[in-house]
Parts: sequence; C-alpha cells; structure tokens
Amino acid sequence: MLAPIVVFGYNRPSHLLRCLNSLLSNPESSESSLHIFIDGPKSDFDRALVDQSVKIASSIRGFKTLDVVVNTENLGLARSIRTGVNSIFENYDRIIVIEDDIVTTNSALSFLNKGLDRYLSSDKVASIQLFQYPIKMELEEPVFLRGADCWGWATWKSRWEKVEFDPKKLLDHLSGSRNEFNLDGSARFYEMLQNLAVQSIDSWAICWHASMYLEDRLSLYPPKSLCLNIGSDGSGTHASSVDYFSVELGDSKEWLFPSKIEESLLYKKAMTNFYKRVRIKSKFDRIREFVRSLHLLNRMKKDK
Repeated sequence: MLAPIVVFGYNRPSHLLRCLNSLLSNPESSESSLHIFIDGPKSDFDRALVDQSVKIASSIRGFKTLDVVVNTENLGLARSIRTGVNSIFENYDRIIVIEDDIVTTNSALSFLNKGLDRYLSSDKVASIQLFQYPIKMELEEPVFLRGADCWGWATWKSRWEKVEFDPKKLLDHLSGSRNEFNLDGSARFYEMLQNLAVQSIDSWAICWHASMYLEDRLSLYPPKSLCLNIGSDGSGTHASSVDYFSVELGDSKEWLFPSKIEESLLYKKAMTNFYKRVRIKSKFDRIREFVRSLHLLNRMKKDK
C-alpha cells in the first residue's frame, strides 16, 4: 500500500507549484492519494498569495485522489502540521509529509514507500528521510541516525503517537544528556527546545526529533539527497538567507536497506563535523554582516 502524501502550503504559490510538479515526476504519484493543507492568511497582504496557493492546489492533476483543506484562520506552521498530520492518521497508519519548500527527485516516493514497508514492524525505526546533508563522507547505502528529521519524511501512526509536544517535559528528560543530544555540542537542538519553552520560536520539528531521540529510535537517511530545500530565499517562516544545506541530488532507483537497525557511528561523526562547520560559517557571516553595517553607518555619516 502506498502512503498518502501530505503537502503543507501557505503563501508561496510558486514554491508549492514546484513542489507538486516534482512529486508528479514520481511514477508512484498516479497511485497515491494527495492531501494538501493550506494555512489561512495572517493579513490582507497574505490573502492574495494564499488564494493563489489554493488555486494551484485545487487544480493539480495526476494523483489518484486529491483532497484540499484550507484553514479559515492562520494556525502557524507548527499547529498546521500537527493538525494536518493528526487528521490523516484518523484514516491511515502511515504518512508522507512534504512542506511546500521541498522539491523531490523522481525516486523520492519509491524510497519513502519502500522504507515504510521494510521497517513497518521494526519499532526502533522512527522515520524515513529524504534529505541527506552535505557531509564530507561518501555513502553507498542508506544509514541510520538517532532521532528524526523534517525535510521530506515518512512515518507510521504508532511512532507519531509517541511525540511529546511539551518542550518543558522534553527538557527535563534531556537535562543530563544535553551535550550528546547536541551532537557533542556541535548543534543547538537543546537550545531550540529552550526557545520553544519560552515561546520565542514556533516549532513542531524539534519536539518530533527530541521525542524520537529520547525513545532511542532511529531515522533512515538516503546515501544521497532525494530532495532539495528551496526555502532559503528568505520567503519562508524559518528561512535563512544563507544556504548551508546545498546538496547534489542522488539518481538511485534501488537501495540496499540495512538489515541491522543501529545508528551509524561514522555517519554521526560526519554529522557532528557538519554542524561544527555550519557554526563556524554562521559566526563568520554574522561578523561579516556586522562589519558591513559599520561601513554603511560610516558612509551615511560622511554623506551628512
């Protein structure tokens, strides 16, 4: 059975169109049900863009069935995804989740559905992922990493039901393993939970990751990325103007799924090194931006 595809959109009609067209390039699309959730506008400015997204969603053809849900109010990204995923699990036991800034390869649905079938009865597996990070490690086959991710993914109802969305409870459980949770201090996952706890960010994904991490569940990643995130153009809710996640897409159609379900320590080390590089680049970019602002300020003073 092919998993239902759930796409979340908002006020980026051009992104949504690219996302949907990329899914249509997958042979499995014609036999897959598509459910599109469009969040309601925050303002009159957003309304026209949201209306365009609704028009694109409603006119898409090529999937087995199409269901478009348009929120009457703006739920925000986290609430929109939680509400949408929960509603799908009322009728299905598995799901594929794609946000509108994700563009997939033509083998993405094959990888996700095969992974869902392969590890259905393996309770230790949390999810199947499409994105592979630009790590300095050549991978020949899919690998496991503890936790879960959010750039094109699939999971089962039994795993989603285990997610704890109270960040304070997650922080209590993680207090003794903060450094390990942060990949030896290279990432800032724990700090994201802290920010969520004080409502300075709105995120569902960090709770998804932390919950699966605490349950010692693993997610499967492809040897090469089967999707791109096109949201680094500054258009998204959590978009960044700096793209640290640029990758080359894989063209594989067949994969040797691991029979041994365990975290790859080599891959974990590669991911740790990746986040260390991102932190260094991010720090350098902030310094460079600060210097630029000083130059601009001095120029404005001279012009006066």
